[in-house]
Amino acid sequence: MAHKIGKLTSKWNVNLLTIRRLFVGLQSLIRKLTYPKSSDKDKARREYILNFLLLGYISLSLTALFLVLASIFIGFERGEGAPVVVLIGIAAFFIFLYRMSRVGKSQVAAYLLISASVLPSLMDSLKWGVLLPQSLLMFALSIVMAGVLVGSRFAFVTTAFISISMIVLNYLQTEGILETNFFWETGTSVTIGDALVAVFTLGVIFLVSWLSNREIDKSLKRARLSEKRATSYSQELKTERDLLEFKVEERTSSLSKAHANLRTAFQNLRKAQYEKLLQANRMAQFGQLSAGLIHAIIQPITSISTNLEILAEQQAKPLREKTLKASDRLVRRALDGVAQARLLIDSARLQIRHQEERKMFDAGAEVGKAVQLLSYKSENSFVNLEKVVIGDPKIFGDTVKFNQLVTNLVTNAIDSYPPTNQKSKSRKILIKLSVANGNISLKVQDWGRGISKQDQKKVFATPFTTKEPDRGMGTGLVICKAITEQDFKGKITFVSKEGAGTTFSVEIPLRKNEKS
Repeated sequence: MAHKIGKLTSKWNVNLLTIRRLFVGLQSLIRKLTYPKSSDKDKARREYILNFLLLGYISLSLTALFLVLASIFIGFERGEGAPVVVLIGIAAFFIFLYRMSRVGKSQVAAYLLISASVLPSLMDSLKWGVLLPQSLLMFALSIVMAGVLVGSRFAFVTTAFISISMIVLNYLQTEGILETNFFWETGTSVTIGDALVAVFTLGVIFLVSWLSNREIDKSLKRARLSEKRATSYSQELKTERDLLEFKVEERTSSLSKAHANLRTAFQNLRKAQYEKLLQANRMAQFGQLSAGLIHAIIQPITSISTNLEILAEQQAKPLREKTLKASDRLVRRALDGVAQARLLIDSARLQIRHQEERKMFDAGAEVGKAVQLLSYKSENSFVNLEKVVIGDPKIFGDTVKFNQLVTNLVTNAIDSYPPTNQKSKSRKILIKLSVANGNISLKVQDWGRGISKQDQKKVFATPFTTKEPDRGMGTGLVICKAITEQDFKGKITFVSKEGAGTTFSVEIPLRKNEKS
């Protein structure tokens, strides 16, 4: 007995497993046949409901056709019903609509399906009266399908069309214009088939509503899930943004430090290059002036030597008053020669010294040293140097660089005159130093060849010169501009007319120390 129960239980489990597999397979098939192809979520929802309804209509029409054909072949008597051709046409129509939906024309198929629901109901209302229950149910089904499958606007249009049609038909029927069969109102018994049709219509209405609500619920769940993911993603983005901002700030700080270091290195490099350029210019000037410097130093040395020899001869004679006066005069001449030689040596030392020493100094004295150093060059060029100092021009800065500034400007002015072997009053240079409006004003004016308009733009460019190769490197005026602006915080300008001469003007603010 237990063995038989075990076999029955095993057989029952196998049958349940088979049924479950059949159910899963059927469910997978229905899902595959109804799965929408539209990428739009709203259209996909409507397409799914349409496909589900069409599959249901196709199944019912084919079932009805099968039953009719079976009754014909078996020989059962059929009551009144739709002909076989009509059933085949209905099934073909639903299959055609399903095919349209699967090829991307689901909205057209929905319009045709709703029309196919409304028009037969109108025909029934025309024949049996507008209050025919089945027609009313079909009208309700058509309105529901219009709202679910197409949209609320089309549902409103469908409702308006049905309502107007019912009003017109009711008027025509009550006025006796149309003949209507009201047998269903006279108490004639209602068959089970009529009840089944009504139940089926209500079931379809329920199915459409259920499918619509089901898809709406799915959309809401997807929306909530998307919102949750968006919130989580937003939080992640905020965290990433904060981290990115921190990294950007850190990177910006690093870049700022690197930029500051690079700028400092660049400034140090420029300063070193500037100092090298100054040194090279001083050495080049010293080389050009060395012959004149030696000649200028020889003159006071010769004067010293001559006066000392005469003094030595007079020392051998008996001392007299005239002799003492003559000796005193000779000593003074010798001392003047020593002072002159010392001045020339100091001027030369300024040209080759390169260490920076910032202090208060007499600008007039430095101009005198520069003029003294260039006296031999000006004499050989037959150019007269005129120095004018007004006031007490004392400024704070580097004496070496100020001396180099004056020397460069005066040298440039001397070279502006063409070579000659004759003296001329017009070949002169005016060097004027004055104090006005809190500034030291230095003007170096010549009446030489001047600077052409096309060359005036290049005056402070490196390298640029109109001199012969052995008379300059083209860096003198560039250095003058750098010394004026960088070392003395001043400005340098010039006015020139070709053939009439040039005037360079330097304005340097008066300062007593580094901070003023």
